[in-house]
Amino acid sequence: MEQKILACEQALEEAKRQKDSELLEAARLIEDAASVLDPDVSAVNLLSLDITYQEERLLELEALLEADGWVYAKTAGRVVDCSLAAGERVPDSAGILYALDDGERVLSAVFTEEQSKYISVGTPLEAKMTMPDGSKASGTALVEDQEKDSEGNTNVKLSFEGLETVIGQTVQLSYRMQTDTYSVCIPVTSLYQESEDSYYVFIAEEQEGILGTEWKVKKINVKVLDQTDSAAAIESVDISSDSRVVSTTTQPLLNGATVRVIQ
Repeated sequence: MEQKILACEQALEEAKRQKDSELLEAARLIEDAASVLDPDVSAVNLLSLDITYQEERLLELEALLEADGWVYAKTAGRVVDCSLAAGERVPDSAGILYALDDGERVLSAVFTEEQSKYISVGTPLEAKMTMPDGSKASGTALVEDQEKDSEGNTNVKLSFEGLETVIGQTVQLSYRMQTDTYSVCIPVTSLYQESEDSYYVFIAEEQEGILGTEWKVKKINVKVLDQTDSAAAIESVDISSDSRVVSTTTQPLLNGATVRVIQ
């Protein structure tokens, strides 16, 4: 701390000397300007602004000296990171990261292009989180603002009430909605895509062969009516609610291949 105070005193003395020198220079410029018909007013104004800045810096150093080297925040907030340690060199960059904290809590999230289809301003999302002490907290967050970026994702800001959080808190968001009623819904793992608008699935059918009854797979082109991260609603004249759609496989499937079905 004593080294900091000595450094502040030296900086203060240097600032005072620099200030006196600049004041003398300013006075000479003013005298020279008054002695001619067309004074260089712009130079005087610039120097005056610089003197004002130096005076403000001097006041800051004097305040630091009066506080014995202690620095206090001017606004409400909290320290979120500190890279300073006793005995180490002070970094050239910011040593302490300070986040403003006026009591307002805002959550931010990024939704993919597919996910953003189901949200809009005012959409309520369920928020769950684990606090630093290990306790659980939950509540409802509302979409306040959304903006799409160049990659097609949607950046969203959410607000909430009655839910205490800390800066940097990770929150799990979920949203459930009933889009429509569909007759055939399958896991997304059962859905294959050939092109942008071309999808297909494999169904398993019983057929009589040389060795008796066996299972064969059949490739069916389908239309995707709706889709989430885990399920897809599909439509095809060749598929009904009774069709056995293949959900997982241990080997790549080919149309007409014989398979062993595990219920």
